[in-house]
Amino acid sequence: MFIIFGTSLVSGTSIELEDRMIVTSPGNGTNVYKSQLPLLEGGKRYHVEALVMRDVSSSLGGLKVSLIAQNPQNTLAITLPVASTGQWSKLITSFQAPADLKTSVISAYIVSSSKGSTTKVKELDIGEHLLVKGKGLSNFSYERKTLYLQPQTTYTFSCDMKRGVNSSVNGGSVAIFHRNGSVWTNLLETTTPLDGQWHSIEATFTTPQVNSGEYYLYIYNKYAAVNSVVELRRDRFDQHVEVVGTGGFEYKSFNLDLKLNRKYDISYDFMRSIDSGNDGSVKLFNRHNGSLTLLSSNTVSKDGTFYPVADSFDTLNVMDQSLLYVYNKYASVGSKTVLRNPVVTNGFDRAFTNIETSHFEHNDAEVLIDSLFTPDVNPVAHGPDFNNERDIYGYKPRFMPGEVYFDRENRPWIRTTYLKVSGTTTIRDNTLPSYIQTLDNDGRWVVYKIEQILRDNGFNNVNDGDVVKSQWSPHTRIISDKAGNTYTLVVAKGKSYLLYLANDSETWKAYALPNDSYAATSILEPTDTYSETASAPLIIRYYGGTFFFIEIDAAGNLTQSNIVDFGIGHSEEPSLNPQHSGAGPATVVTDDYVYVAYCTLESPNGIDDGTPQYFRSYNRTSGQMSNSVFLGFGDNPYTETPDNHNGPSLIVDDAGKLILLSGAHQDELFTYTTNAPVLGFDQNGVDPSLTNSWGSAVSIYDKYQWDAGLTYLGFLKDQVGQDGWCLATRDLSRRDGTMRRTLAIIQNGVELGDIVVPDWSRYSIFYHRLTQDKLGRLFLSYFSFTSQMEGADRDAYINKWPETYDATTDTLSLCKHDPVILVSDDFGLTWRFAKTEDFLNGMHNEIHTLQ
Repeated sequence: MFIIFGTSLVSGTSIELEDRMIVTSPGNGTNVYKSQLPLLEGGKRYHVEALVMRDVSSSLGGLKVSLIAQNPQNTLAITLPVASTGQWSKLITSFQAPADLKTSVISAYIVSSSKGSTTKVKELDIGEHLLVKGKGLSNFSYERKTLYLQPQTTYTFSCDMKRGVNSSVNGGSVAIFHRNGSVWTNLLETTTPLDGQWHSIEATFTTPQVNSGEYYLYIYNKYAAVNSVVELRRDRFDQHVEVVGTGGFEYKSFNLDLKLNRKYDISYDFMRSIDSGNDGSVKLFNRHNGSLTLLSSNTVSKDGTFYPVADSFDTLNVMDQSLLYVYNKYASVGSKTVLRNPVVTNGFDRAFTNIETSHFEHNDAEVLIDSLFTPDVNPVAHGPDFNNERDIYGYKPRFMPGEVYFDRENRPWIRTTYLKVSGTTTIRDNTLPSYIQTLDNDGRWVVYKIEQILRDNGFNNVNDGDVVKSQWSPHTRIISDKAGNTYTLVVAKGKSYLLYLANDSETWKAYALPNDSYAATSILEPTDTYSETASAPLIIRYYGGTFFFIEIDAAGNLTQSNIVDFGIGHSEEPSLNPQHSGAGPATVVTDDYVYVAYCTLESPNGIDDGTPQYFRSYNRTSGQMSNSVFLGFGDNPYTETPDNHNGPSLIVDDAGKLILLSGAHQDELFTYTTNAPVLGFDQNGVDPSLTNSWGSAVSIYDKYQWDAGLTYLGFLKDQVGQDGWCLATRDLSRRDGTMRRTLAIIQNGVELGDIVVPDWSRYSIFYHRLTQDKLGRLFLSYFSFTSQMEGADRDAYINKWPETYDATTDTLSLCKHDPVILVSDDFGLTWRFAKTEDFLNGMHNEIHTLQ
């Protein structure tokens, strides 16, 4: 993905598509394709180019373009094979789309190859190919297209151009104009030899200061022989930064819209004239509180030659701005330093090229009916006989869905256990090992077997299938810290283990945690969200009321902090927001404090009035725990007895105010917000351990009937933008007069409505999670679970999932089925099925502009 400073890729003809593909042979003699559907226009001419690699074990493979027309006779197929060298080869060709074009398909393919052999495609691009035919010696022939350029900006224009040997001698050229009303200004005009060969053009021009008007690219074949041709392809415009010497301290600086705690790669061409200053360089800085920290610095020889430069850098934990400077200090008048063709891409600490390909990978379409879902208006709707997303919409991703988390590279991580694909559904097999899934840099899903990780680290008594069998459990969360290290908890044979992947390694380490009593109730809480430093992860018990920090040093040694008890003073052990469903955060961790929200099964006044909601703060420096703050009750419409479904969740808003969302069991929810920013965000703020520091309860849900309401809090604060908070929760609304339970979305206290609606009017649950990636997209992952079935419903369930039925005892083992991931680009307003390209584009396609 090219990222151009100051402007987009403005050729005006680039077709949006996934620029990486990989296809793997199953080894059964079949021909396998992975395809995309670029939106091409009939009658236009295009070029396609890509880097393609076929490994040495395959027999035939490459790239194929299929142009399917309304009239079958006009259908066109272009096959571009590549040699099986294991090296990247550049493929480029041009084609004319049929005028009656119906569908265009571009495919990576592999033919009758040994199992596991691959064809890989990257840097795939399709763009318009302009062609001007001569119309005779008295005709002025040309093609034109609109450009989108910035005023008072220097650009490097590049393209490939070919002039046929009988084309116009003096009138075959490419030109760029600015038109402001009736005034036309020629900014650039150039040509190539009249030899019928492709030639590369590169030229520089500067746009005028005026903000009005339009820009156009013209290609001419003036007064030329009939059917002679002039062609142009691969046209692009890159900002060109020039610093002219005056004898003083000359530079130009630009703001880059980069993210915190990320690795980036930058490349550009740089030139210093012979008489330029001794300090002619390109530097990147982090600015925070007025101070500059150098991230990258490069220079080249002073000889007037453009040199390619490539570098990698990490942004810091704190950053007000990221700045790019181009210098030409104390240089001769008229001397120059020039930066051109800048490209910024996301950098990666790891490649995962040698890790095992996922057994869930396939080459079929990941979804057949790729709908856009809107809460309440057009939700995901299940059908009778337990038909769901896989049956109705053809959702069959190249990964096994699960709760998905993202590291600092925006790489997805998903845990999975006991499931395998069978036809259009997934079935349970308790003998299967557990896996960690992720993407390599080229879009291939790879897996680590968790039991093997434990054995590789000396825990040899762990066999395949020994890891706790729960697809969605407290232990399936994967977190990453600011440095890019990755962590997850594993429970096997009654013991709890921490798995750790360093940011510069592809090999997991495993550590046995010292407290076996934590095994069944331990969860990892992310700690890098609000801390400025790369804080160590926190392990908290969702029953028991204690937490501790763990840290792994550079030598790989694990240390554990003292165990902190936040249940002191309660007669009942605290519990958190339920972890099997929703599992919103219970803590906010800063450099100075740990804030925790919890409930207990006791009543603060000795009279049952619901489930009491509490808050506490822990000072990490002094080691002091505050008194508990009672904020209100979480309700259950059937009973006032405290209920452990009703654990609260905790976030902090953009102003530094804590928001506690009370739990409920099919009832109303309330938010409690601190009156001012809390300590640890603003040292002049309030102490949230004081009751009067909190505002009154605010209802965020109006019940439909006496016993209708919400349960399970997938509560999330927007960590990327300023969109506030979003909640995914189970909704028992009785809107249709039944006990139907749906999965609903609430945004900033406003009910958007149901996003998943089962065709089941009795008990159901979704085992859902709501997470966010580094681009701000929301990911809602969920299972479907139903019960209370009999008669024909029971028979339909057994028919769909026969492995759940034991005929010898006539017993049915109900379980969760067919996990799904939905993705939202607009913070919950609309959703679609998540596919591999969503994750891959999230790794590669972050857009930055230079301002």
